[in-house]
Amino acid sequence: MRIVGIVLILIGLPLIGWFGYVELYYLGEVESGFEEQRIKSEEAIISKIKETKDKFNTMKVKPKKKVKLTKEKKLHKWMHNSMI
Repeated sequence: MRIVGIVLILIGLPLIGWFGYVELYYLGEVESGFEEQRIKSEEAIISKIKETKDKFNTMKVKPKKKVKLTKEKKLHKWMHNSMI
């Protein structure tokens, strides 16, 4: 029974040390990498939103030009066609 206890302690101590290292150092580096990716993706989303707003504003400013004939132009065109 003593041998089993000693073996468990000998296996357990390095495992505790390893888990502590992973928790304190490695996970912090991984989390900072995720934070950088999150910031980059937010910037990309914001730039796409701004681009879409700019496109919308340019479309809003430049509406399609429709040729509208006034009554005088229609009358002139009708008279010209009837004379021919």
